[in-house]
Amino acid sequence: REVTIWKSLNHRNILPFVGVSLKLFTPSFCMVSPWMNNGHVMSFLKKRPDYNRLTVIYEVVEGVNYLHSLDPPVVHGDIKGSNILVTDDCVCCLADFGLAAVSESHAFSTTSTNPGGTTRWLPPECFLPNQYPDCPKLARDIYSFGCTVLEIISGREPFSQPWLTDVAVMTAVVRGERPQRPEGNPWCTDTLWTLIERCWAQEAVSRPSARHIVDFMREYGNTAQI
Repeated sequence: REVTIWKSLNHRNILPFVGVSLKLFTPSFCMVSPWMNNGHVMSFLKKRPDYNRLTVIYEVVEGVNYLHSLDPPVVHGDIKGSNILVTDDCVCCLADFGLAAVSESHAFSTTSTNPGGTTRWLPPECFLPNQYPDCPKLARDIYSFGCTVLEIISGREPFSQPWLTDVAVMTAVVRGERPQRPEGNPWCTDTLWTLIERCWAQEAVSRPSARHIVDFMREYGNTAQI
């Protein structure tokens, strides 16, 4: 499934698919993509602390919007900093389509006890799907994107307190609790924090679309004084 989805994608902010190798890890096969010397975006930003975070955020949501605007839409399913790679030209690309799915139906209908994805980036409907029937699938990516924006501007994963277990995070998210706003962070303006909080809406239908966020970031990036 991952090969089928990934090889059909073509966008500046999506990691290119090169092919499949049956020789590298015989008897298993592996998917091949271009090597990214800059690594993932979090390691890149650690080395480049002055790099414009708004550029990163904009490029990430451009990739998300591309996936969501396909017919049928594609849900990435695991958006987070370590799944965003940086090209030699410093362009951010969404990678790791292992949980990607074609959204034939817009409803989130899994009944699995394993929601997939990474706990600290997942929305409440992934933990209690029976309480959120007919939940829009694309909204899952939007919630995770909000967590990734926080990660990009702060340098830390959401719910980064070391004493918080995954179970504690799941319980908190279901109750409507969210990661704390980083204090004294010049990138975390009131305007950007409001966007993050909208991405974290408890009800999936209240989260903005990727298209809306692209338009917002384009305007905000032109006016923000950082």
